[in-house]
Amino acid sequence: MKKLSLIFALACGVFTGCSSSDEPVVVDVPVPEFMVSESVAASELGEFDVRFFEAVNAGHTATNVVSSPLSASMLLSLVATSCHTELSEQICNALGCDDISSLNSLADKYMSWLPNADADVALSLANALWYDQSYTLNPDFSAMAQKYYGAEIFARDFSQEENLLSDINGWSSRRTNGLIDKILNDINPQLLAVQVNALYFKGAWATEFDAKDTRRAEFNGLARKSTVDMMYRSGAMDYAETDEFEVVALPFGKGTYKALFVLPKNNPDIDAFIASEALRSVPGMKYRSYDVSLSIPKFKLMSPDMSLDEVVNALGIENLSGELNLFTEKMDVAHQLFQKATIEINESGAEASAITWDGILGSSGIESEKRTLTFDRPFAFFITERVTNRCLFAGKVTNL
Repeated sequence: MKKLSLIFALACGVFTGCSSSDEPVVVDVPVPEFMVSESVAASELGEFDVRFFEAVNAGHTATNVVSSPLSASMLLSLVATSCHTELSEQICNALGCDDISSLNSLADKYMSWLPNADADVALSLANALWYDQSYTLNPDFSAMAQKYYGAEIFARDFSQEENLLSDINGWSSRRTNGLIDKILNDINPQLLAVQVNALYFKGAWATEFDAKDTRRAEFNGLARKSTVDMMYRSGAMDYAETDEFEVVALPFGKGTYKALFVLPKNNPDIDAFIASEALRSVPGMKYRSYDVSLSIPKFKLMSPDMSLDEVVNALGIENLSGELNLFTEKMDVAHQLFQKATIEINESGAEASAITWDGILGSSGIESEKRTLTFDRPFAFFITERVTNRCLFAGKVTNL
């Protein structure tokens, strides 16, 4: 790790589209030394983040959504190290990278850096593998999974369903601070292994909302109007707009992480907006400091267990079956991908978590003008980090 000013990193052009020169300077944030191939991979993964959210949303129109592109990409990278060449290449292409080596080395950087990037933000990333102990784990895979992903590896008797469920669900609960306490309800008799990524985030706003200013207000949802707790504050905030939307960026802690709240203009269909090219410009917006009067509802979302099979199909991963390199024994398998995520936004900040898993089955400066933003209708949101511009969480609020 090397201490660098984020402004220095951005000025050097390692990454693009993260900030404007008017954004407050964040200093003494530990930043890894990225190789050129890792910088390119991070940039491509930033595009994957938006495409992933678009694909998730396409399967969950007219409802609230919360997802984690970062967790999904970490799990897919781990899957790519354990599968046959054709599927590995499809995963790399979907993530926008030429080969698995860049994904592995970048994952290694994220695993060690993101949890320590801001002392005022709690963030943890963890990976684990449970496999049927009747098989022999491929030592090459084991070495890579532990080196690059810090993976915890457990050999278990898969015929002992109750013990296995307790083990996997207990690990998931601990790694998400109890926010996601269960990911498996039963064990498929054909299950050979389970690969899991867990992401947990808790950050306080750099400038908190005063609870005394929170008031009851109307939210005009897609299905209904409702009365919600609307938080309010005013003052200098990072703001940007286009012909299609307005966006305000609220930093957490020392500023490494921020939440982006995106309000479409002219009240279009939120799902059509998310599917449009307009959304893809959000991560690269150039912000300026404005005097903003901001109203935004408190909310808490929990996604159901979402199958990601159709999502990754839409991203170019056409066949989630084939030869597995996880064990020394060669066999054909099928991968079943899932994600579960949750987020809560309140006056103090945000707390969010996500679990993405793969069940492997055998073939059997302030401007003078002011801005007013009132999020009283459907909107999108993201939680991002500002160095490589990765998206930890993405979602939308349609009804409250």
